[in-house]
Amino acid sequence: MSKLQIGRGAVYLYTENISSMILGYAFWLILSRMISPETVGISSSYISFAMIFISVAAIGVPLGAQRFLGKMFAEKRFEDAMVFVKSSFFIVSLGLSASTFIILISGYIFFDYFRFILIVASMVLIVISTVSILLRSIIIASLNTKKVLLASTISSAIKLFVAYILVSFGTGEVGVLISFAVAPLITSIILALDMTVLLNQTRKKTLLRFSDSLRFLLKASVASWIPL
Repeated sequence: MSKLQIGRGAVYLYTENISSMILGYAFWLILSRMISPETVGISSSYISFAMIFISVAAIGVPLGAQRFLGKMFAEKRFEDAMVFVKSSFFIVSLGLSASTFIILISGYIFFDYFRFILIVASMVLIVISTVSILLRSIIIASLNTKKVLLASTISSAIKLFVAYILVSFGTGEVGVLISFAVAPLITSIILALDMTVLLNQTRKKTLLRFSDSLRFLLKASVASWIPL
């Protein structure tokens, strides 16, 4: 792995972060001129609520997985990487199931304060975003960060377009949440295809057991997840 390759990967990630912030600012700027301040406030509150549970549901796996996958991809041990990817999705699915249960119970208790359709939209956003973050970490570990930049730019542009259309039809907070979920959905589709191509390079059977990968991954992930 050359220093040039690492440097290019870092530049693509830096550019992706900058473009995401600019497009995110444009998203709220345009919406603020189309919808009321109350709608903006309610929408941003539910989105912030979703962001909290995304951190909870991920259980730190995106960070933990990168520590192992980066080395495996560099050494072209794609068969071992496949096991860790499966373990990553398994752990995250447990986190998402627990988070969904907590949200549904909370929504039932505080039903008078929260609209059920907005709770459902928030859960959809949580699931899609968590999967997108995990896929992003897998592609970053492979240093193919150009694909991350491409996926982020395309999805952000589509999110802005979808938001404009939905809000124009008077969908309010629901339309904002749906459009906000479009970006990670598009990103997940693009990165999932890239991940499939990457892992299809497996040529031999792995000696790594699924249970061992779960144990290693949980240790690495929880260390960063608890303080987060």
